Amino acid sequence: MNPHQTRASRKSDRSRLSIGILGFALVASMPCLGAEPTLTAPFTRITTGPIASEVLLSVVAAWGDYDNDGWLDLFIGNDVDDNQTDVRNSLFRNNGDGTFSKVTTGSIATDLLRGTHSAAWVDYNNDGWLDLAVADLSPERTNRLYRNNGGGEFVRVTEEEAGSFVSDLARSVAVSCADYDQDGLVDFFVANGALIENQQDFLYRNQGPGRLVRAESAFTGPALMTTQGTWADYDSDGDPDVFITHANDLGNSLFRNDGGGQFTDVSEASGLADFDDSVGSAWGDYDNDGDLDLVVINERLFGPSDTWNLLYRNEGNGAFTKITDGPITTDLGHFLAAAWVDYDNDGWLDLFVATTPSLTDPANSATNRLYRNLGSGGFAQVTAGRLVTDRAYAGGAAWGDYDLDGDLDLAVG
Repeated sequence: MNPHQTRASRKSDRSRLSIGILGFALVASMPCLGAEPTLTAPFTRITTGPIASEVLLSVVAAWGDYDNDGWLDLFIGNDVDDNQTDVRNSLFRNNGDGTFSKVTTGSIATDLLRGTHSAAWVDYNNDGWLDLAVADLSPERTNRLYRNNGGGEFVRVTEEEAGSFVSDLARSVAVSCADYDQDGLVDFFVANGALIENQQDFLYRNQGPGRLVRAESAFTGPALMTTQGTWADYDSDGDPDVFITHANDLGNSLFRNDGGGQFTDVSEASGLADFDDSVGSAWGDYDNDGDLDLVVINERLFGPSDTWNLLYRNEGNGAFTKITDGPITTDLGHFLAAAWVDYDNDGWLDLFVATTPSLTDPANSATNRLYRNLGSGGFAQVTAGRLVTDRAYAGGAAWGDYDLDGDLDLAVG
């Protein structure tokens, strides 16, 4: 059995799901006296327009103002179908009036890929325009880098221009960016292997102007089932560190940036070296103590049993405490992605988690999760509203105020 085909088959069983945009709306839920209040997700699902009507196996959503007009545009990354045919990704331009137009020309809209599971908007050449990096899951295809020439025009960058980032072959499942060597140029980390096979990860140093050359580091040596790398300055020393998740109980890893391009494995010392089927993570200061905490997302892809996510509180001394109570860590399901956001504008970060049905039990459709931060270190699960009651495969999520009304909206792939 080809695991990639199985994954695609599971998605098609969801009847060709479309991307949904949920706009913020004021909704109140009035509890009965003496009863626990029902928390309602105050979002309205957008059901018209080109984004909502697109019917593809979408797994990536990424907001970015690529045309510098002050309005967030949206990139959607798509996966292949049951027949493993190539697929095009989607780019939507924000018209500034609450509507979007699908971009149908240019390399982003016309390139054929074998499955996009990650993308990142980044100004890799420091020209003031957002470019786009795209990871291709197929071991027979290279990752893509699209240079923004301004005026809404993108050009696919060649190896001669960008280096080995666009020529290396691997099962690339995630791309993330940070200036790890503090030289003013954004570097790239590519997670390889996914839930399919053990592969070596790639770190690319930006040598300028926009030339990405593979660099050796402490975290690119072993071949593992890597699912994601997320950058954050967890120790508040001014440079980005990287947390890497792995599937198949291979253990997660935290690498501290020591400066000068050097990293130290502090997975055990930090308390983050848990073994699980981890598919991603998200950093956020949920307790407002000035340092970044971490949520780790887990999924048992080939098992019928549910699993739970992991929440770690940063103690500010290089160590983390695993939180074992509350709905984030006790709620069972099959999870794929998480994003911190203060959706209710109360000054505390809340958490959205995208879910998926079990591969061996596709009829048991999952619902997404939203956890409201109570401001006391605890969370309450939001159980009402379309955001948490719609049943669908959700591979990714991105928050952004696309209508500039002062609150954050959500795109779910």
